[in-house]
Amino acid sequence: MKSPLRDPNKAQKGLATIKELIPEKSTIHAFFLSFGTIEIPLAFHNRTVISHTSCAPIYNFWHCVLRDPERIANFVDDLFPPYSEKEFYLLQEQWTKVKDPFLRAALFFLLNRCSEAGNISFGQMNINNFTSTGLSRLKNFEVFDFRILHDEAPLNVAFEKVNNSEYILLPAGNFSVSEKHKHLAPEDFFIPHQKLSDLLLKEEKKWVITYNFHPEVTHLYKDKNIIMINKFGMRTDNQKTCKELVIANF
Repeated sequence: MKSPLRDPNKAQKGLATIKELIPEKSTIHAFFLSFGTIEIPLAFHNRTVISHTSCAPIYNFWHCVLRDPERIANFVDDLFPPYSEKEFYLLQEQWTKVKDPFLRAALFFLLNRCSEAGNISFGQMNINNFTSTGLSRLKNFEVFDFRILHDEAPLNVAFEKVNNSEYILLPAGNFSVSEKHKHLAPEDFFIPHQKLSDLLLKEEKKWVITYNFHPEVTHLYKDKNIIMINKFGMRTDNQKTCKELVIANF
């Protein structure tokens, strides 16, 4: 099963490699949950995935999906298509203020599926990205081994709660050299990449982190197992064809 959402980061090329690294029947604590591109297929393929997020809009969407995906899909049916671009951009600005959590989850899905790149609170409208397949994935969503926690604990504290037999997974998306906070959309969150690498390099529990390719990432984790993935999802030794990095400490 795939996630019902579109992923603006396109972070799924390393999925097969992650499956090779983390065997079936494993328990995975996944951090930085957003669009579920990696977490949902892992849970569907015989792994228990416990996803941690401190982002309230992300938590609300997945919490509602796990409770009643058909209810969300029915709301989406009523909302699609937006009457105009003006209404669409107004929804981008106002969706977090909707009180009903299921309607808010439906708007999250609608905006994701009707935006040019899959972003929620910004981006141009393109209703051609809304598909019956995506809506069907939402309506029929059923993954028994996928759980979600609204977890605001610092990563070092969260890692302490992971058992030694379990895995830590961090789909980190795009790398940024800047460690400064920038203005974020409600569904986004800030990752301090240097501090994260400092934490992981000291961590003895098994972890896997993924990034869209950036040469600086290979320097940060130069002593770890770095696997480069090309646009076809296959391993490569050529940085010029590398699209994604899968890095592990084992």
